Amino acid sequence: MTPSQALSLLAATALFAGPVRGQSCPTSFDTNPTGSGLIWTGPTPAVGGDFTLFPATNGTQGIELFRWDPASGATLVKDIQPGPLDSYPYNFHTAYLQGQLLTFFVADDGVHGTELFRTDGTPAGTFLFQDINAGPGGSSPGFFFFHPDLELLFFAANDGVNGKELWSTDGTPFGTSMVADLHPTGGTGWDEGMGRVGGFVLFGADNGIDGLELHRSDGTAAGTTMLKDINPATTPWGTGASSSPGPFHPLDGSRTLFGAREDLLGGELYITDGTAAGTSLLLDINPGAASSSPRAFINFGGEVYFVADDGTHGSELWKTDGTALGTVLVVDSVPGPDGIHSPDISKLDPTLVVSGDRIFFASNHSSTSGIELWSSDGTAAGTSLVADIAPGTASSKPEWLFAARNGVYFEAQALNGRELFFSDGSAAGTVEVCDLFPGASSGSPFGFTLCAGALLFGATTPSMGTELHALLNVGAYSADLGSPGFGSPRLASSAPLLGANLTFEATGLAPGAASFLVVSGHTGSPDQLLCSSYSVNWLDVFTANIFGVFVPPAWTTWSSTHPVPASPTFVGIQLNAQVWSLPGGGFPAETTNGLHLVLGN
Repeated sequence: MTPSQALSLLAATALFAGPVRGQSCPTSFDTNPTGSGLIWTGPTPAVGGDFTLFPATNGTQGIELFRWDPASGATLVKDIQPGPLDSYPYNFHTAYLQGQLLTFFVADDGVHGTELFRTDGTPAGTFLFQDINAGPGGSSPGFFFFHPDLELLFFAANDGVNGKELWSTDGTPFGTSMVADLHPTGGTGWDEGMGRVGGFVLFGADNGIDGLELHRSDGTAAGTTMLKDINPATTPWGTGASSSPGPFHPLDGSRTLFGAREDLLGGELYITDGTAAGTSLLLDINPGAASSSPRAFINFGGEVYFVADDGTHGSELWKTDGTALGTVLVVDSVPGPDGIHSPDISKLDPTLVVSGDRIFFASNHSSTSGIELWSSDGTAAGTSLVADIAPGTASSKPEWLFAARNGVYFEAQALNGRELFFSDGSAAGTVEVCDLFPGASSGSPFGFTLCAGALLFGATTPSMGTELHALLNVGAYSADLGSPGFGSPRLASSAPLLGANLTFEATGLAPGAASFLVVSGHTGSPDQLLCSSYSVNWLDVFTANIFGVFVPPAWTTWSSTHPVPASPTFVGIQLNAQVWSLPGGGFPAETTNGLHLVLGN
C-alpha cells in the first residue's frame, strides 16, 4: 500500500508498542570484515529521517564517513582522508538553510586540519565547506545550534588568530564568518552549548573581564553582547568570576531555563526572556552556597522536568512552570542521598526520556533494588520502580535510554551481560530483546536512533566485533522533524499503532489562530510553499490531507484523536504530519515542527 492510498483510507475513517514479542535479533552490518568497524559514538540521523550517518572503518581506509539507509544498508560515503589514516567525522548537525537540508560535521582531510565539512549523504555532496583556520592547524568547530528564525547555524570555532569565538553560516561559504570577537586578547571559551530565546541565540562566553557569563546574539556583531553578569564576584587573581551558564532549555517561546553559578548561591536554576531585567534566579533549590546543579531538562505535560539536588533528598526529579512557587520536587523516589543515577560509562548527566504519558529514568535504591528503571507520570503517587531487572540489591544500571514513543529501549545488565532491553512501562513489558553476545559477555548496545522505521545502534558480537545493528521492524513510532518555524508551537503524537487510536497534540499556538492538522506522504525534502519565510513545510503537498481544523477563541493547546485501521497492509507506511497556523487569518502560514510517523504493531 502506498502512502497516498493509506492517507485516503485513513481519511475515510476520520484518520486513522514496542518490539514484537519473540522478534529475532537485529540485523548486523559488518563494515570491517577484519575487526570492529563502528566507533563509540553511534549513528546520527539526518533530520529528514531517510538515512543516518556515522563514523566507521572498513579495515582498509581509516575512520571515515558511512551512511545507512533501508535500501543499501551500511556503505562508505567518502574516504575524506585517503588511505589508512582517519578523518574521524563527528559533530553531525542538520539545518534547513538555503531552501534545503544541509548536514554539517567536523573532519580532518589530512591537509586542512579539523575543519567544517558538509554532506548530503552522497560522495559528490560531501566536501570541505570552509577552511576556517587556514592551513593544517584546524578550527575544531563545535556546539552547533540552528536558529530557524534567524536562518543561521551558529557554532564555535578558532580561526588561529582570534581564539575560539562565535561563528555562523547561512549555508553558503560567503555567508560563513565570525559573528563577533568577544575576547580581543584570547578565545571566549565555553563548554555548555547554546540555546535560544526569541530572536536571539544564548551562550556563555568570556570577554576577558567578567568571566564566563551569559551572552546573546542576533547574528550580527552589534547585536552580540553580554546579557548579564550573573556572578559579579572576582577571582583571587583579580579577574571576573564565572557563572558558566548552561545547559539551556526552552520553557516556552519567550523564556528559557538554564543553570548558572553565583558564589553565594552555588549552581542553581535561572530563567531569561532575553533581556537583562528578565534574567534572574528562579529558585535557590539547594539553599546557600551549595549547588543543586539542575540538568537533564525535558518538556512534559506543559512543564519542564529536570534533575536537581536540594541537599537533603539527593538527585531527584523536579519540575517547574517558570515561577518560583511552581518549581517543586516531584518525588523523593529514594529517601536519603540516593537518587536518579548518572551513568558510570562516561560520567554523563542523568537521562530523562519521555515516552507516551511517562518519564523514564534510572534511579538508585541501594538498600532494596539497586540502580534500576523507574518511571513517573509527573506526580509523587505515579512515580515508581518499573522492573527490578537484576533482582535484589544488585543493579542492572540502565543506560543509553532511548524513547520510541510507545516505550524505551536501553542497555542493562542481566545474567548474560549488558544487553538490549525494551520496556513499555510495566514490569511484564520490560524484556530483553536479544542476547547480542551470547553467554556472560556483553553486547553493550549504545547510540540508539530511529531512522526510516528501524532502530539503529552500535553493539558488539563475537563474530563481528563492534558494528552497526538495526531492528528493522520495531513497530510504530513518531519522531520530530526539525523545529517550529516561529515561537514555540509544537506537534506531538502517540505511536500510530495498528488497531489503536492515534492522538495528536498541538501546543504553544497563538490564541485565536486558525490551525490545520495536515498529514501527507513522507518527504525528506522540505520547502517553504504556503509558509512564512521563517517556517518550513515538512509535508508533501501533493499527497496532503487535512485531518482537522481548529479555531479556539483563546486556547493555545488542542488534541485530536483518530482510529488507525488494523489492516497489516499498513505496516511500515511512512507519513509526515504538521500543523499550519494562520494567526493573521491568511497565508503564508506559520508551522510547528514536523512529525515523521511509521505505522506498525
